[in-house]
Amino acid sequence: MPFVTNHTEQYLLQKIKEGEEAAFSALYERYHAVLYRNVIKLLHSPAEAQDIVQEVFIALWEQRSSLDLSRPVNGWLFTLSYHRTINHLRKKLREESKTQLIADLSYAETQPFVDERLVESQWQLMQEAVDQLSPQKKKVFQLCKLEGMSYENAARELGLSRHTVGEYLQEAMAFIREYVRRHPFHSSSSLAVMVLEIFLK
Repeated sequence: MPFVTNHTEQYLLQKIKEGEEAAFSALYERYHAVLYRNVIKLLHSPAEAQDIVQEVFIALWEQRSSLDLSRPVNGWLFTLSYHRTINHLRKKLREESKTQLIADLSYAETQPFVDERLVESQWQLMQEAVDQLSPQKKKVFQLCKLEGMSYENAARELGLSRHTVGEYLQEAMAFIREYVRRHPFHSSSSLAVMVLEIFLK
């Protein structure tokens, strides 16, 4: 029997940990579109963006036994897709020598690939910034950026006007960008910062 769409994320993660493929499919349907929209902003290639999103969900399935049920999975997916995109851009720079893709980042060819073991620590940095938001701004960020909800639907769920949702999201994004700038990632480079900036648009 297929999973209904209104199961809680925690319930789905528990079932995924138990190896339930239907739960995995339900989570995929919930987050696939928003991850794809983030990646396509940078790659401008539907096929490449789809490949990265697929890799992210494969990684989730492969690491299902270590999932932390107390933490939202959308941030983990967001961060891993961000790193996979960085690595893909670096690979293109090396293979195609198209430094015009990122004009001021020709040195990126010498940069190491992002070690996925750093995903956790870097997600923690993102989460630190989000946790410092007011409760309403935090919820707006989670709904609109991590879950891909429209302003209209977020406003309806939170009992706010669409204009207020837009203002809260802009203020939240500005705070997160500034926080990240002041607390750079361990593996940060200009390329990584650029990708994050686009992801947070």
